[in-house]
Amino acid sequence: MLNQRQKIEVEDLIRNVGDGCIYPYFNNLREADVSFKDSKSDPVSVADKEAEGLLQKGLLSILPNSLFIGEELFEEKPETLDHLNQPDFPVWVVDPIDGTNNFVSGRQGFGIMVCLVFAGKIYSSWFYEICTKKMTIFHDGSCITVNGKSLELSRHCKKPFTGKIGRKLYLYPEIQNIKVKSPDIKIDIATQPSIITYHQVLTGDLDFLIFKITYPWDHLPGIALLSENESVFSRWNGDPFQFSDLHEGLVVARNQEIMDLVLEQIIKILIRSQEVLKLKPTKS
Repeated sequence: MLNQRQKIEVEDLIRNVGDGCIYPYFNNLREADVSFKDSKSDPVSVADKEAEGLLQKGLLSILPNSLFIGEELFEEKPETLDHLNQPDFPVWVVDPIDGTNNFVSGRQGFGIMVCLVFAGKIYSSWFYEICTKKMTIFHDGSCITVNGKSLELSRHCKKPFTGKIGRKLYLYPEIQNIKVKSPDIKIDIATQPSIITYHQVLTGDLDFLIFKITYPWDHLPGIALLSENESVFSRWNGDPFQFSDLHEGLVVARNQEIMDLVLEQIIKILIRSQEVLKLKPTKS
């Protein structure tokens, strides 16, 4: 999909936006620089918007005739999500700052996530953790690299399987009951953003992730990385996860054994609750 020159240009663009646009705002945001989208737990900063604009301009220039979906652009033009359902043009999917809560609070654990999708397949993915300057890259047909070095992938799993679940889901009593009763599963709240948690599944520190609210920029870059590790992905009802899914529920597991266990012991219980099934982003 991308030639070697274009791959280098994308990596350079992401590093330059992270280091030159986003990082100067870290611990330097004014109150007026931060607003809120859905709720007080969903902030957006001037850095998010500026970075996305730079990424959009740069990526569309590197790959002419491509399309763009960005977290901030979606707020203005939700119809851009339809780009994922067309087969004719490659699509950039971008989260300009994954982990904005950490960013605006002056905590490490945030960065840029980008992936390139064409005709239902993810061809490339980039994770750039800005404070540590860690760049993780996936290209179809190549090994995953971290700062230019091949990453050894761990496929060893043992019970109890350890996973994280979205913050809103974690509070439901069904999850607390599962924590007490299941000897095969250890589950905790996901306090870190996707750029951290997907990498933890990649390295074997976590075995599964569960989400109800899903946007493509939060998950497709990570799904690309984990597909190289033979991980599996499913809607809550067991059907294959679709790239354009919004809030259908998503389970990420390191292998099919773990997926089957999570669907049976966790998801099967969660979907009995109409309150859980209706969970959507809350408007402030």
